[in-house]
Amino acid sequence: MNEKLRELGYHPTDTSTGAEVVRMTVRIRQKKWMLQKHPRNLIMFRATRALVHARWRTLRLLRATNMPEFLRLCEALNITAYRHIDPFEYPTTDPVVERKKTVREECRRVRLLKLANCKLNIATAEQNFYKRKQDQLNQLLDQLATLELFSEHPSGNQSDDPAVRRERAKILLEQLFDETVEARQNEVLRGVQEDQLSWYRKEQEIREKYLAQQAEKAARVLRKKR
Repeated sequence: MNEKLRELGYHPTDTSTGAEVVRMTVRIRQKKWMLQKHPRNLIMFRATRALVHARWRTLRLLRATNMPEFLRLCEALNITAYRHIDPFEYPTTDPVVERKKTVREECRRVRLLKLANCKLNIATAEQNFYKRKQDQLNQLLDQLATLELFSEHPSGNQSDDPAVRRERAKILLEQLFDETVEARQNEVLRGVQEDQLSWYRKEQEIREKYLAQQAEKAARVLRKKR
C-alpha cells in the first residue's frame, strides 16, 4: 500500500481524500482476491461491499473538490465502475415503490391540468372583468356628473353641458384614485420606514451613550491628574 501511495505521489502518512481513495482501492482488491479463494465467506463479502460503498462516497467528495485529481486517480487505478449514490434513487422492483411513483406522476399530471384550466379560465374571464369594471366606472362618473357640485364651472360661468360635467367628474375621480393609491402605498411602507428610523434612533442613542462615557472617562483622568 505504501509503495502504491508513493507511486501515485502521496506520502504514506497522507490523510487527503486522494490518499484515502488509493488506500480503499488497495483494500478492495485485496478483499476481492481473498473472496476468490473463499467465495462462501459472507463476512468478507459484506465488508467488501461496504468498502466499495465507502469508496463511492469518497470518490464523490474528491470529484466535487478536485476534479483533475479525481480523473488522474481513476485512470491510474483503473477505476471504471464507480457510481455516485443518489439518495433519491429507489429500487424499481418493489411494488410499493412503483405504486408511489405512479401516484406521484398522476398527482403531477392532475396538478398541471388544473393549472392549465385555471389559466384558461383567467384568460376567458379577464375581458369580462375589465368590461364590468369599466361599466362600474362609467356609472360612477354619471352619478358624479349629475351632482349639483359639478354644475358650476371653475371660471364662475354656469354650464349645463353633460360632457363638461362628465370630464370634470373624470378628473376628480382620477385625483381621488391617485390619493387612495398613495395613501395605501404610504400605509404599506410605514412599517419599513419606522423600522429604518428606529434603527437610526438606536444608533444615535448608542453613540450619545458612548460619547457620554468618553467624556466621563476624560473627566476622571483630569481629576486624577489634579
